[in-house]
Amino acid sequence: MALKTDIVKALKQFLKTQSVTYKHLAAELGLSEAALKRAFAQENFSLKRLDEICQVLNIDYETLLELSQSLGPKVSALTIKQEELLVSDHRLLLVAICVQNGWTLEEITAYYDIDEPECIKHLIALEREGLIRLLRDNRIRRLLSQDFRWLKNGPIQQFFSEYAESEFLNTSFGGKRDVRAYVMGLLSPSSIDQIHQRLAVLMREFEDLQVKDLSLPARQRRNTGLLVAFRAWELSAFSQYKR
Repeated sequence: MALKTDIVKALKQFLKTQSVTYKHLAAELGLSEAALKRAFAQENFSLKRLDEICQVLNIDYETLLELSQSLGPKVSALTIKQEELLVSDHRLLLVAICVQNGWTLEEITAYYDIDEPECIKHLIALEREGLIRLLRDNRIRRLLSQDFRWLKNGPIQQFFSEYAESEFLNTSFGGKRDVRAYVMGLLSPSSIDQIHQRLAVLMREFEDLQVKDLSLPARQRRNTGLLVAFRAWELSAFSQYKR
């Protein structure tokens, strides 16, 4: 029963990532949209019907089963020891980040100067730490949740604070899609709470778009950074005049 539920969840997720509507799928199967929605709601699919759905979606049952398993419980945070391991080897950290962004072994070795044996060595290290699972033909199942966060002030966050933030901000932000904005003012506690809520929505939307774009090959996606900073603060050039 649990397996059937996981398969239906995987189908729903696949439909979403491929932007396939119930209406389109129902038409391909010769069903009414209402009948198809009812079957999904009741999780009532025969093996024959499931096979027909897989054919329409151009996905094999094994891949669907793997997708259903990937929707299970995920790792939401690393231990200090695991983070220390990753920052101790920058190439291992690079592979880990690529994997979390949905890259395949072939995409990693094509884009970076990492050959297949080295990449597999790093993947085995990640599997040993329980962060991924290596499947047949070196396919990769991610075990980290999509809303995964590095440990606050942990080794990886410190690494990015030391290297990435200065590089990220060291630009004019003159690109067509670049954005840099700064505003300041006096806000009440309730207004500050509203800003926190809207920032949380923005972060969730970023994560949802990442999930949606995972179905695209790496060459159609760009490394994108979003830095959000918000705190009570006063410019030191002004605060020195406070009584």
